[in-house]
Amino acid sequence: MDLSFSGEQIDYTFNFGTFQGPNSNYQVCLNTSFSDGCMAQSCQNIGFPFLDPIFYEITSIPEDVFVTADAETCTAIVRSAFIRLTTCPMSQITQRIVRSDGLSENDPYPIGTTVVTVQIGSGIADGLFNAIESISYEVSVDGGEDCIEDCEDFDDQDISSWGTIASSISINSPGSSGEEDDYYLQLNDGSGASFTYNTEVFSGDFTQFESQCFCYDYRLDADGTSNSSPFVMPRIFLFQGSPASPTLEAQYISSISLMEGDGWHQVC
Repeated sequence: MDLSFSGEQIDYTFNFGTFQGPNSNYQVCLNTSFSDGCMAQSCQNIGFPFLDPIFYEITSIPEDVFVTADAETCTAIVRSAFIRLTTCPMSQITQRIVRSDGLSENDPYPIGTTVVTVQIGSGIADGLFNAIESISYEVSVDGGEDCIEDCEDFDDQDISSWGTIASSISINSPGSSGEEDDYYLQLNDGSGASFTYNTEVFSGDFTQFESQCFCYDYRLDADGTSNSSPFVMPRIFLFQGSPASPTLEAQYISSISLMEGDGWHQVC
C-alpha cells in the first residue's frame, strides 16, 4: 500500500478479526520510499497477551424478508439470515435461529408474518447455548392469487361472535407479534369439557380449502396443575348441529406439544 504523509508520527489501527491462528505475537513493518530513490524499513514486534474467545463486533444485521407463497404448498422456503460479525481467532461465538411459530430453522414459512430471532452467544462445556444478545427480523409471506389468505384477528377487540362452553373468554395484548396493539382471545378453563366456538365467522363448506393450510397462534398460560407441567396438544374441531351437543366432522390435533411458559407457537 502506498502512503504519503508528513510530520513525525503515523497513527494506525488493527482489525483484530483479520488475525488468523492462535499466535498472539506479530511484527509490523513500515517500508518507506523516498523521492530520491532511497528506501528504508522499520519494524516493531507487537504482542497481545490474550485473544478474547467471546469478543465480537456486529457489522450488519438481517433485513426483513417479503416473499410470495408457493402456489401448491402455500408456504415459502426462506434461507435463514444471520448477523455478520467480526470475531477473534479461536472464537467461541455462535448464532442460532428461533422462530416465533415454534418451527425449526429450515421448515417452510406459512402465510403471514413470522418473527425470526437471531441469538448471538457462546457454547459451554455441557453443550448448552449461552445467549448474549439477539436481533430480530420478520419473514412476511404473501398468499398471492393462488392461496386463500383469510385471517381472523382480534385487533378490533370484538368477540361478540364467540361463544363458550364451561369456560369464559376475554381479550388481552400483546399477542404473538409482541406489539401492544396485537390482541388475542384468552380462554379461561372451567369445570368439565371447556371450549370456545364461532359459528358465524367460521361457518361454511371447508372442503373448498382442500390442500390449504389452517394455522393459528397458541400459548399455554396455565395448565391447571401445581405439582407437574404436563404437555398439552391444542385441538380444533369442525362440527355440525348445536355447540352444546355437536356432531363432530373433523378434528385437527397439533403435533406440537406445549408446556406452560413455552411462549407463542404457530400451529399449522
